[in-house]
Amino acid sequence: MAESIGICVSTQNNLHHVIGLATAAKKAGKQVEIFFTGDGVELTQDPRFSELIDIAQVAVCEVSYIDRG
Repeated sequence: MAESIGICVSTQNNLHHVIGLATAAKKAGKQVEIFFTGDGVELTQDPRFSELIDIAQVAVCEVSYIDRG
């Protein structure tokens, strides 16, 4: 079983850091899981968000997403 890292994103700041951390972890052979909740779901609208799809298993809080329209 591969080692894993979980990242919880609850703000809409610093997507570049999330991408950088996820990329580094993936290169180190880690399984990467990212959960977006609260204001973090706003990042799903950022064009760079799609970069995470090939790097990590991504989940978005449905309640937060619906709440923000």
